[in-house]
Amino acid sequence: MDEKKTIYELSQLETELEETKEKLRFEEEKYERSQPIQPTRQIAQKIPYPRLVPHAKFDKNYLIIISALGIGILLGAFLLGINNKTISSFGSVLSMLCFIGEIPIITIMFIKFSDDKAKDLIAQKNSPEVINKCKEIDKINVDNQKKLDDEYNNKLLPHYNAEKERIDLEWSNLKSSLKNDIATISDKLDEIYSSSKIIPKQYRDATILKEIYDIMDSADYSVKEAIETFDRNRQLQLDAARLQAQNQANEVAAQQNELLAENNSIAERARREANIANFVGAVQRHNTNKSLKNINKKL
Repeated sequence: MDEKKTIYELSQLETELEETKEKLRFEEEKYERSQPIQPTRQIAQKIPYPRLVPHAKFDKNYLIIISALGIGILLGAFLLGINNKTISSFGSVLSMLCFIGEIPIITIMFIKFSDDKAKDLIAQKNSPEVINKCKEIDKINVDNQKKLDDEYNNKLLPHYNAEKERIDLEWSNLKSSLKNDIATISDKLDEIYSSSKIIPKQYRDATILKEIYDIMDSADYSVKEAIETFDRNRQLQLDAARLQAQNQANEVAAQQNELLAENNSIAERARREANIANFVGAVQRHNTNKSLKNINKKL
């Protein structure tokens, strides 16, 4: 086979191989991005049971009567004890006993009220009206959850599974096809490389082969001559790149040196100005001291 045709064919195959591999990477990323969002099973918001309000009420009349009785006894003992110390002492003791006796009575009243309230709530909870109402609420809650579950199981989840299955199947077929293409191109390249031994391994790249083919096509070179020309061109490019990098480095260094020189000049000027200022100050102080001495002598 003609060398130039072989190089051209290898260039085309290497380019096709790279493009196919790139397409495989692109399609794989596209497949990962296109995955459907898995639906979430929704939980229905439950309707609460009716709030039970106890009908039992604390009888404040008993508390008022007991309080009034205690106050009356205290007041009577006070009035009787104004003129009679014996009655006063007895009244004080009686008043204290009445006051202490009211505490357990009031405590018992509150305990009884709490017990009545608890019994009333239990009675309401077990009443047919409340039981039926709770059953109705339970049925509504179950029906609401069943609607959501039916939508999830019969619509959302099947749609997700079907869409995922479709995407997975498309990707599986495409991936298999692209991998087969890659294997076919690779086998063909290996066959040409091994049979022709026309190009060393370090030049088996689509871009390099394209440059070698262009050199052969423009100058009617052999493969060997085209490779030598390619190497020279590549070396010239590397040298030019190094030269450009060196020039840029030199330019940066020159700018830094110029900046350093300018900073040194500014610092030197500042030192000179400081020295002049110090000298002028010293002369002024000397003249001032001399003038003061002359004035003192005249005095």
